[in-house]
Amino acid sequence: MEGGINRGGGIEVIDSVIEDRPGLRGIYHVSSEPMSKYHLLCRLKEALGLATEVVPDDAVVVNRSLNSQRFWDATGLQASAWDEMIAELARIVPAYEAWRF
Repeated sequence: MEGGINRGGGIEVIDSVIEDRPGLRGIYHVSSEPMSKYHLLCRLKEALGLATEVVPDDAVVVNRSLNSQRFWDATGLQASAWDEMIAELARIVPAYEAWRF
């Protein structure tokens, strides 16, 4: 518990919603602190060891930040920092790759 709010990785947050909040209805954004899509893709590329080029494009500027306040208010949960969630994803990707083929 941090600052009165349960913190957990992405998997723990989703597990908690499914197991402990069966009455929760609707569509919710579940995210951590705001981050640009470009920076998120760069962090994913690095964590997953992808040989992909991420090219910024400043031609169109649109703020599509996810705001999870409604989710936090409804559940009392808050996702971990992006770096923690990305590390968790990188850890489980090999198992997923083995499973899907």
